[in-house]
Amino acid sequence: MTYDINEYYGVTISQARVGKPYIAVGEIFSRKTMQNVGITVQGEGRTWSAAVGRAMAEAHSNCPTDLPDDI
Repeated sequence: MTYDINEYYGVTISQARVGKPYIAVGEIFSRKTMQNVGITVQGEGRTWSAAVGRAMAEAHSNCPTDLPDDI
């Protein structure tokens, strides 16, 4: 699944392990070029939605603060 972090960056999250605990992993990418920026995020939870929520929280906190070079 792909989520927008802000107007410049997004994150693609997938399931790393089926079953409990659920683990969601993701890669942050530039929304303009669709290229990964090299930042990986991960979240773990008792449910899939909890794991995704934790991965998204990490994506928001680890998202680059500078604008991408392609702007």
